[in-house]
Amino acid sequence: MFLATGSTAHKQALIDGDLVPRLIDVAASGETDEVVKDMAAISVGNVAMGGSQQQVEHAVECGGIQFFCDLLDGDDSTRLSGMISVLDKISSAGRQKQANEGLPDNPYSTLIEQAGGLDKIVEQQAHNDMGAAALAVALLLNHFPDRVDVQRQAALIQAGAIQIDDEQGGEDGDSESDGVGDLDTDSGSDGRSDGEVEVEGEGEEA
Repeated sequence: MFLATGSTAHKQALIDGDLVPRLIDVAASGETDEVVKDMAAISVGNVAMGGSQQQVEHAVECGGIQFFCDLLDGDDSTRLSGMISVLDKISSAGRQKQANEGLPDNPYSTLIEQAGGLDKIVEQQAHNDMGAAALAVALLLNHFPDRVDVQRQAALIQAGAIQIDDEQGGEDGDSESDGVGDLDTDSGSDGRSDGEVEVEGEGEEA
């Protein structure tokens, strides 16, 4: 199985070979072996997580949002954490697309909500794995702040699973910011914006 790890050029080779929609079909098929399904999901997820703006948009155009939202079912905390992180990256790409094209709303956040992903992420705030719960809270803070469970957020902050930087940027400001910064993890973020939400650890039980 071709995994979309490595450079942006490596991911582009996957796209140029028209493999992203095929991998989504493989991973979504009920007849696919679970190991193969997971590898296909990892490949598509890596395109979204580590790809350029254009590569993330391609993954969305191939049906990636519905695919990732469907993978939010179940209790596997590793898979859940991965899918929540991917959807956060996609939502951030949607924010950039909104700014670039002068759209009234974030188109990818809208698609996540329509695909049932938002309700599932809201539910994951209560997950007994602190890492998965923290990622869910952080995504909601970044993109759907009105859906945050503030009591769960406070508990995760107290436990050290989430840190919030309250700085709101310098003199120039950020025309794309909605007042809540983007999620940052230790898994390859290129940097953090002001006012961000930071997830501190994974795998601990609440």
